[in-house]
Amino acid sequence: AKTPKEAGLLLGNVLIIFIVPCYIPLINPGLELDFVGALIPCYNLALITNNLIAGTVDWFLYGVALVSTIVYCCIAIYVTYIMFDDENVIFRS
Repeated sequence: AKTPKEAGLLLGNVLIIFIVPCYIPLINPGLELDFVGALIPCYNLALITNNLIAGTVDWFLYGVALVSTIVYCCIAIYVTYIMFDDENVIFRS
């Protein structure tokens, strides 16, 4: 993005992609945390919060969610490092 206004426009769409999975458990409260759900970022956090409020504890699925979130963060940091390693991306030459 060349301007902050353009960056905000681009990030708005990305933000929607990450917010929608957080609202799925609110729309359908009967959902339970399973292995596949523990691998989906943002969705797993919403389901873990629902389980903690309900008083159900499944440490294995909480661990799967934690490890998958850490892996996704490491991948995002690595991709960002690779992208900004190129000077053309930074200086737009």
